[in-house]
Amino acid sequence: MAEEILRPNATGDEENIRNASPDVDHYLNVDEEVSDEYTTNLNENALPGYTFYRDLYNLDATSGSGTINKITVSVVLLNGTGFDSKYTIAVKTGGVVDESAQTVYAPATWGTRSQEWAENPDTETAWTWDDLDSLQAGVSLAAYGMGGQMVVTQLYVVVDYTAAATGTNFQVQIGEAWKAVPAMQIQIGGAWKAVEGAQINIGDTWKTIF
Repeated sequence: MAEEILRPNATGDEENIRNASPDVDHYLNVDEEVSDEYTTNLNENALPGYTFYRDLYNLDATSGSGTINKITVSVVLLNGTGFDSKYTIAVKTGGVVDESAQTVYAPATWGTRSQEWAENPDTETAWTWDDLDSLQAGVSLAAYGMGGQMVVTQLYVVVDYTAAATGTNFQVQIGEAWKAVPAMQIQIGGAWKAVEGAQINIGDTWKTIF
């Protein structure tokens, strides 16, 4: 298995969370590699009942290849007052927004909460790299109670994938040293073609050698 981390790199289709500290484009307050807690954050203060305000962010381009197993969107949160304030985690793909359940985050300390998507919620099929290159991820906040506050300081997406094969385990001897050959090719009609594997015949049985 391999992992790739995608972070917000631009404002997405929604920027509705009402308070940003500092007051800049919201993605800049949640894009850090290491959580900086209150230094840069987004937050919501209480209104009557639960009123959710959502942001969506564009993400870094992917660089991996292979089969995508799942994505996990994580946020780092704090409940500023101890009241039952809530959050949701969201993705937007193919024009469709899919959110986690509305969940209370009670601790008055910073903590990470995550939501996994094993499939693209728009197509209901496995994720593709093209899907991820147009993906938006975000968070909704709803504060509750007199003086209630819900704060988010970081958001990131972890792509879990099985890496594509990059070559074969074929080696040649050069001098006294064996050197790995990353790929083997043969020339057919003036064009070089990659060889996916090779076999030899031993006692009338073909054996795969790479």
